[in-house]
Amino acid sequence: MINRTAELEEELEKKEEEKEKLDMALSQCQKQLETSRSQLNEVEMRLTELNNMLSAAQKSKQAAEEEARITHESMEVTESRPMDVEEEMKNLLLNVKLLQEEVERERALSAENEAKCREMEDENLNMKRDAKLQHEIELQRVAVYDEQLKVKQEQELAVAASRFAECQKTISSLAQQLKSSLVPIQCAITLMKDY
Repeated sequence: MINRTAELEEELEKKEEEKEKLDMALSQCQKQLETSRSQLNEVEMRLTELNNMLSAAQKSKQAAEEEARITHESMEVTESRPMDVEEEMKNLLLNVKLLQEEVERERALSAENEAKCREMEDENLNMKRDAKLQHEIELQRVAVYDEQLKVKQEQELAVAASRFAECQKTISSLAQQLKSSLVPIQCAITLMKDY
């Protein structure tokens, strides 16, 4: 029983070590998830800013085109301005596209980290449940063994008591026989002394 208890304690220590490792990995995964979320928020803010800039550029282009239609003064300047704005819009659209792709990557990474965290949390919960169940099973085994050992000891004690009682009876009988045998001898010794 002592060996079994020691094995149980050693097994529980191993379970605790595995639990600590899982807790550390889970903490690291949660930190990565927080970092990914922060980066995702940052990228979404940048995307909002670029969308605002794109909207402003579109308004500027519309204003420039309207100005070109209304006035034909400074034709070269007026014509070059929409072209510059259009080029700027192309660059902004390209940046928006790149940022959208980055947002998608960050979302995918965030979803992957969340899945990993959930998986590690489930694994940690299962290990805790298994360790608790194993501990309860071992306690039940120890209790059953103690009960069996107690019954066995009581049975052996009863047998020993019975044998002891028989030995006492035998000793008493032998003592009685010895006493009966000694009476004639004592009488003969007395007669010889008187003689």
